[in-house]
Amino acid sequence: MELLFGLSTAGTGQAIECASVTSDLSKEPVSNTSAVEQEPSVLTRFIDQGEEQEEQLDEVQSSLSSIVAMAQELEQRHSLSTQKHRQLEELQNHLLEKERELDGKAKELASRYAAVLDAEGRATDLQERLTLLDERESALKMRTQELTLAYQKLAASRARFSSLIRRFHLAVKLKGIGAAQPNEVAVPQLVG
Repeated sequence: MELLFGLSTAGTGQAIECASVTSDLSKEPVSNTSAVEQEPSVLTRFIDQGEEQEEQLDEVQSSLSSIVAMAQELEQRHSLSTQKHRQLEELQNHLLEKERELDGKAKELASRYAAVLDAEGRATDLQERLTLLDERESALKMRTQELTLAYQKLAASRARFSSLIRRFHLAVKLKGIGAAQPNEVAVPQLVG
């Protein structure tokens, strides 16, 4: 009895029993028909086993072809995955750069906003000062009007006083002249 090794569909070695086909024709004469029939059945079994092994080899080859196709597909997927990964890294780097630019612009805008707020604060202070100056100017105008009116009153009073003094001097002069000449000149009375 001989052992032959063949591959199963799982790809592992499997021992196959095989009967020896050799016969000694010279030693044993074939007298029985059953012995002749037995020999073709061994041969048929051996041929069947060969066919089974060939089918198994075809299955293994088919499996290997499928595995190679899957490996190629996996390799293509890996290549695409690697390419996508590189693209994503480039995009991520680009986004990080944009983020840094936006941060810079945000800081610049914050600085400008602070400057605007500072300028608004100064403008508010200046507006308050201007309002105070306007109020002072209004108060000064009113005071000027009051002083102008008081001056006009004072000037009118001075003019009246001057007029009274002149009349008084005139009356004194006339009295002095009238004492020298009685009853000729009447003394004017002071009108207040």
